[in-house]
Amino acid sequence: MAFDKNEVDRRIRAIALEIFPEFDSDNWRSFPGTNDNLLILGTLEDLFSYYAFTINMDLGVSYNGDIEVAHNKKDRGYGRRLVEAREKICLELGAPLIIVNNNMNSSFWEYMGYNPLPTSFENLVKNLCVSYIPLYKLLSEA
Repeated sequence: MAFDKNEVDRRIRAIALEIFPEFDSDNWRSFPGTNDNLLILGTLEDLFSYYAFTINMDLGVSYNGDIEVAHNKKDRGYGRRLVEAREKICLELGAPLIIVNNNMNSSFWEYMGYNPLPTSFENLVKNLCVSYIPLYKLLSEA
């Protein structure tokens, strides 16, 4: 599936501006990947607080997320807001299934509404080369 990088960037920056009005939304951008994958990278004012994740446009799934919150931003809601930005971006781009494959902070992910991935998704997880024991959230437009 082809995508218009300028249009995708405009859409993700609008979401970033909504969730992070105090930061420069130009720090959110997309990069074309392989096999209909799209990499999304969003940073706050420094490179130590960011969220990078992949969206497979054909499968409607986001995976391989890498989230980091700088020490001086911990316990101030930035992690939650980064996850909310990912969720809105994924819905906007037609990827309602988010797979979290690095769930080292399981209480945070449970708080955010993520659950263990059902066995019915095993083939999808193998095809996406997701490691660890993944969690997932199926988003709705509600």
